[in-house]
Amino acid sequence: MLVSIYSSSGDILWERGVRDGQPYGMSSRSYARDGTLQNIIEALKDALAEARSQLGLFEKGDAVGDPCASATQIEHDIPVTS
Repeated sequence: MLVSIYSSSGDILWERGVRDGQPYGMSSRSYARDGTLQNIIEALKDALAEARSQLGLFEKGDAVGDPCASATQIEHDIPVTS
């Protein structure tokens, strides 16, 4: 898997992954001085929060995540009303 962060102009700023079975990363020392690295960290935190949120939806098996899921609660082939 490869994780990459790009600037709004399309330039690659940061990358982490595995190449040929070996860990690989790319960044610039200047990013620590100019605040770019902090922005990269914030973007990664946001992406991680989003992925965790999506995982929670899939684990709960909500009807939005599964378009084939029934919106009606069914017990022994009989629709149940509350």
